[in-house]
Amino acid sequence: MLLAAPPRPLAPFRHARRALRAFSSPPHAKSLPPPPAAASAAPPALRRSLHSPKGRAHEFRDALDASLARRLPQAYGVASFDEYLTTLRRGAAALEGRGGSAHASPREARRGEDAAAAAASELQAGVGSFRLSPREVKAHLDLHVIAQDEAKRALAVAVCDHYNFARRALASAEVAEGCHVKPNVLLLGPSGSGKTHLMRALTRLLRVPFVKADATKFSATGYVGGDVDDVIRSLVSAAAGDVALAEYGIVYIDEVDKLAEPPHRALLGGGGGGVNTRDVQCALLKLMEDAEVPLKEVTPPRTLAPRGEPPRRVVRTRHILFVFSGAFTSLEQSLRQQHAADDVLHLARTADFTRHGLEVEFVGRLPVRVACRALQVDELVRVLTEPKDSVVEQMRSDFLGYDIELSFTPPALRRIAELAHAEGTGARGLLTILEGVLRDFKFELPSTTIRHLEVDVETVSDPASRLEALLRAEGVKPE
Repeated sequence: MLLAAPPRPLAPFRHARRALRAFSSPPHAKSLPPPPAAASAAPPALRRSLHSPKGRAHEFRDALDASLARRLPQAYGVASFDEYLTTLRRGAAALEGRGGSAHASPREARRGEDAAAAAASELQAGVGSFRLSPREVKAHLDLHVIAQDEAKRALAVAVCDHYNFARRALASAEVAEGCHVKPNVLLLGPSGSGKTHLMRALTRLLRVPFVKADATKFSATGYVGGDVDDVIRSLVSAAAGDVALAEYGIVYIDEVDKLAEPPHRALLGGGGGGVNTRDVQCALLKLMEDAEVPLKEVTPPRTLAPRGEPPRRVVRTRHILFVFSGAFTSLEQSLRQQHAADDVLHLARTADFTRHGLEVEFVGRLPVRVACRALQVDELVRVLTEPKDSVVEQMRSDFLGYDIELSFTPPALRRIAELAHAEGTGARGLLTILEGVLRDFKFELPSTTIRHLEVDVETVSDPASRLEALLRAEGVKPE
């Protein structure tokens, strides 16, 4: 008997790949990884043989069989020693196929297989079972975003077209490799018109990985700044490490107009001479086609690294949907001069984009183009009251944290919308106005007995006077 006590569960096969080689090697094999517990308890002669480079595989296997064959199934929760070996081989293969470590026990290997099965199930549940209609997608967007009906319709059709094809591609390899032009999207519109909010609402509906990035953080390879490939790697993180699921995700890149460098600026040296403009556009258009992005693997310590080259994991972008957005302020100004109108972004054509710095090839890979309009006062009032996640509800929630009920009169809401419209930042201006009006109330009222605050027009117009009156009635001197 080589062992006086059962081994620790992870000790005998910490190096799964090398252990498997020991079990399958012929007697003339020359290097073996002895299990620490077995080696420490073995007789001196056998221990030297196990640790020696000239130790033979059959000695290691015989020693292991004699000492552990009965205990390993119990330690690892399997029925027999043969099942232990089968599980170890299958688990190591599954982990390597998913980019995991081959240094795993059978129990860890089974967890790897379970994770792979769960990921496949999630992919099938999200993409493989996609059956939404464009009208259903728009109805969902209507719950969260006010106005912008044309943008909602364009997004709904693009998403449904894309994921209907993805569903068929999952079911048929022939369809997956067939000719298909992705309906990548370009959203235009001023700040605060709802472009980002549209995408956030869309991701609540779709069960696919989603990442958002800012185009201004990217730079050409070799320069300081983010690599465009990093956004694809982030998609893998959003998919909890599952590459297959990430390959059907959505990438949303905002501020794409910052990549547009008009020729006269490039000649003057503006914008980094194309480092953050043309080169980045070229890198992005490659991703929009059918590129393979290698994942950055963590190299294990040399003493733990398995023999041979580790499997190279890549993310294929063929079925990843790309959505870009930007304000395109200079383009809008140019179009206003051409058409003598205010609402003009929807009139932009490919030639307009290229004149303002976007590459022809880049624009050509964005077949779905739609403009969001600037929100007017009436629409801003609806933004305050209709969406489930409106800023008014956020303010009510803030005050409820202090056990104070907050309410607004209709004239007060309209006055807030008028002030926000004057800010020129669209829906974002609503929160700016509300914070300015209610900040001092949040500071003072939680220390009083006041449990209800009604915001009227006078409160919006002169919040300091209204707060002072409330505190005076409470006998409190404001700071």
